[in-house]
Amino acid sequence: MNVHFQDVPLTSGGLLGVILALVLRWWRLTGKHTLVHHVLSITAMFVVLASFVASASLQRSDRRMVANRIGIMASCFLTAHWYRFHTFLGLPGFSKMYSLLEQRFLLLIMASYFCLMEVDRISCLSWEEETSQLRTGFRGSIAHATCSKPDDAVRIHAEIGAQTNDVDYAIHVLLTAGMSTPTLRDVARAGVWIQDAGHAEIAVPGLALVPCTLIATLRLFATLIPFSSLQYMAWYYIVFQCLPILCRAFLIVVVCRSATDERCFILKMITKLCVVYLIFLFPIMVSMEWRKSQDAAGPILTFAEAGLFLATCGFSFRGMRGTLSLPGGRCLLQFFLTRSCDRKALLPDSESDTDSPASSPSSTPS
Repeated sequence: MNVHFQDVPLTSGGLLGVILALVLRWWRLTGKHTLVHHVLSITAMFVVLASFVASASLQRSDRRMVANRIGIMASCFLTAHWYRFHTFLGLPGFSKMYSLLEQRFLLLIMASYFCLMEVDRISCLSWEEETSQLRTGFRGSIAHATCSKPDDAVRIHAEIGAQTNDVDYAIHVLLTAGMSTPTLRDVARAGVWIQDAGHAEIAVPGLALVPCTLIATLRLFATLIPFSSLQYMAWYYIVFQCLPILCRAFLIVVVCRSATDERCFILKMITKLCVVYLIFLFPIMVSMEWRKSQDAAGPILTFAEAGLFLATCGFSFRGMRGTLSLPGGRCLLQFFLTRSCDRKALLPDSESDTDSPASSPSSTPS
């Protein structure tokens, strides 16, 4: 009997990771601060990062499914395996036990990310099926549309009149992006590949804007209390600790108040920038696994996190049109909207206008 990978429950991978960590500890193969422990920690962190990047970037559903299952297994393994106390992740004023629990909670958040990414993947499959049904019988232009009553067809075509190309273009954008709005049509005309641009991704933004905000707020209060410690802190360091929290609150408001197409853009943009941030974070985490002094990483990560959320606020405020108008805005917008390095997304304007289904009103869907 053949067992397919997609038939394995997602939670089984997490349970397998926890069991593996406990077995290694029971065999005393991963004693605290031993070489084996460090190697396994770094390997697991690399697997989590690679799975995170793959799940957030790949287009093919089967590869995303594999990345999600590997990622949740590595995250749960790391949660049970985690010994090392990192001061830059700790809670000032709290015991090491509370800080260690906080770090493991962060690792569980990462595991839940892969669960949410699986929800996104299944939702995307459902949307692709709906798109396939919409394409059934579509011959590339509204001019070929037929009605059960000939009089209705004559009246509809008369109302469309000379706007046939515009209607065709709107349909092509709808079939490509999942929705058709003036902004998406303008972006597509600029040569940006908008495949699945109307499909919202909730995994990374949901975790970055809700549980991580609570942890950042708790860490800020733990830093500021007792108030006697404030005299030893640089004012800009406190400001940079407050910025990510304020930016997250701003992003939540913007996401709730934005139009649907802009909301999808913001969620995709947050996902991509968080991927870049984690790639930047990984070598620092590896360094912290080996170095005895870890205090130097605190300011670096504080400034990096502030920069990350300031950038997300800036792009969300400008929106798709504003981002497109920036120098290099087309490539930047393409990076935010595209899941994988699609060949059509990188074509110059002349070729893109020919090959892309949403690049010109006269094109036909593939």
